[in-house]
Amino acid sequence: MFASIIFSCSSIPAMKYFWISRDRSGIFTLTNSLKYRLYPKFFISAHKSIKYKIQKYMVKVYDATGQVLGRLASVIAKQLLNGEQVSVVYAERAIISGNKNATNAYFLAKADKKHQTGGKHKGPFVRRLPDRIVSHTIRGMLPFKKPHGREAFRRLKVYAGLPEGTDTSKVLVLEKSKKLGKLKKQTSVLAVSQRLGAKNLDVLKVIGENK
Repeated sequence: MFASIIFSCSSIPAMKYFWISRDRSGIFTLTNSLKYRLYPKFFISAHKSIKYKIQKYMVKVYDATGQVLGRLASVIAKQLLNGEQVSVVYAERAIISGNKNATNAYFLAKADKKHQTGGKHKGPFVRRLPDRIVSHTIRGMLPFKKPHGREAFRRLKVYAGLPEGTDTSKVLVLEKSKKLGKLKKQTSVLAVSQRLGAKNLDVLKVIGENK
């Protein structure tokens, strides 16, 4: 209800610039005064910060089934940097375009690289589980070494399969990144995970994933 009040007020011309304060009892107060119009830039920035706090509680849930991993990751990375919270389900069903053998060779080369850099206690640490592979791909498209990049990455949740309690009616599908059945050369994240030696993946096996 608090979010609906803010957006309805921001749509009224007379309430273009407003300020929201919270007293010690936790009551929010919406204030609009002519003196606030003297500092429009300040209150516009205040409105953006309030909008960010509202977006913090709005979670977008995407289905990765048949989605090209790189395209899906780029869209989600932009939304994370905009302050949105994003969850991804069915991470094992995302696909990677390209020759299957070349894709497996790429990930296996990264896994073998740790033996050339000082043993198992030094990186790079390769993600083997499907949800970790997807989340690490999205992380690579964020400025993770900077504070705002790490903060954006904390707003991401990736799941293999469908978590219990998820409202399927609110799950979104990105049509522009959906290429299942249209690409001649592709492999699934589940197949890559199996090739890397991930364990306990029997519950994630679905028909047609190992094409």
